[in-house]
Amino acid sequence: MVFFAKPLSTFQLAIAGIALAHAGSLLAWYVPQLSLPILVGLFGVTLWTSTRYPSAALVVLMVELAIGSKGHLFAIELAGLSVSLRMVLFSGCLIGWLLRRVLKNKTSVLPQTIRWTIYLLFTILAWAVGRGFGHFAPAAVYLDVNGWLYWLLVFPIADGLRTRQQLEQLRSALLAATTWVAAETVVALIIFSNGLAVIGGSLYHWLRDSGLGEITHVSGTIFRVFIQSQLFVLVGFFLALGLIIFYERQRQGTIALKTYCYVWLCSLAIVISQSRSFWIGLVVGVVLLLALGIWTKHLDWRRSTVTIALLAVLTIADVLLLNLFTRNFTGNPLLERLTGLQTEAAASSRMNQLRPLSEAIRVQPMLGYGFGKELTYVSSDPRVLAKNPSGLYTTSAFEWGYLDILLKIGLLGLGIYLFFLTLALWPTKNLLSSTTATDEDKGVAAGLAAAAVAVLITNVFSPYLNHPLGIGFALLLLVSLRILASPRPKEKPPKATLGE
Repeated sequence: MVFFAKPLSTFQLAIAGIALAHAGSLLAWYVPQLSLPILVGLFGVTLWTSTRYPSAALVVLMVELAIGSKGHLFAIELAGLSVSLRMVLFSGCLIGWLLRRVLKNKTSVLPQTIRWTIYLLFTILAWAVGRGFGHFAPAAVYLDVNGWLYWLLVFPIADGLRTRQQLEQLRSALLAATTWVAAETVVALIIFSNGLAVIGGSLYHWLRDSGLGEITHVSGTIFRVFIQSQLFVLVGFFLALGLIIFYERQRQGTIALKTYCYVWLCSLAIVISQSRSFWIGLVVGVVLLLALGIWTKHLDWRRSTVTIALLAVLTIADVLLLNLFTRNFTGNPLLERLTGLQTEAAASSRMNQLRPLSEAIRVQPMLGYGFGKELTYVSSDPRVLAKNPSGLYTTSAFEWGYLDILLKIGLLGLGIYLFFLTLALWPTKNLLSSTTATDEDKGVAAGLAAAAVAVLITNVFSPYLNHPLGIGFALLLLVSLRILASPRPKEKPPKATLGE
């Protein structure tokens, strides 16, 4: 699980595939007629790969999550339904798994407790769908439930990713994806801040239409580059930092240099995102990771102090680089973002959602209202105000992640979800306290635990756990920690050579 260890063939192949996907998406954006044949071809390839080499298909599916943000790559309208690369990969992997199960008559590899938890969650989600269609507009129900459908991949992912070798391939591919997204964030900032592209131009519209990211002008030459898939950059940051703290080899030679550069690139992208949700999650996750390092005696007071000092220097360097890239040295963008809550439209709109959400939840706390439930609040978004000067806005999508879940599936549904995450994280305790687990496995487990807490904190302010990105991470957490907790295969002795 060493980051940047050889061979890097999976990493290089993933980078090539991601570059090709971006180039193809840009071409299809200019020539929309290309999207349909591309999607049909990719569905056929995904279905075939999923039946023959399921782990490879699932790796591609995870990479798309890590780069695709909203999942609109190659999106086209078919019979009023938006079809995209994410839907093609989802359908191909799910159908391929069903075909394998029918042909080979295999049972799930998941433990009974996890299986029954998933069945309970499916029951709650099915109830929410039924109640939604019975009470609310079908379009609102579909938009609400669309992201939750990713839970159907829990068994395909658990059955298809089962070995350390498959986990290594997934790790390399996601390392490539997060490196790409982090670099893409930096490059986008430089391009827009230096006037090489403008808001409303072709690059801006392609990034927005394809769902890859959002570019927002803040002031002067400062732009916010927010890419929803930066969530996986946050996860990558903690995995790398966990390995640095727990695993000595990660701190040696060229591997150490590459890993430190990766951590720096991830932290820079998170700063450039100007996402306060990510920043709060990052701080809490770092505190937990340091605490785990001290608890397991991988950090003493000296190394803890050095680690904290290095992270502080890293943050200062990120802010200075942000100033350098934007050619703006008049202030601290990070501090201004944190102190501008009262005057910012997005923050004001988010606060205005609290009262209608809490009042509605109080009426139906246990089971919620089902998918498609809409509420009205006063928005400060300029786009809303342009259409309705009063600011009144009715929607079924809300920024407060846990409150949105409570509104739709109630305390029961949220409780089952959190119980699943607890079961997924449970092997971490055994791994960190084990005397037989390697420091490498402990580093990955600690990094994943810190990343999970960061995602849970982020979801307070930004909805991820009801979206394919958050659900995909939850499933990644489940299979990764189960594989790490399984006994390592014994190394085979080398074969005797001629003359021995």
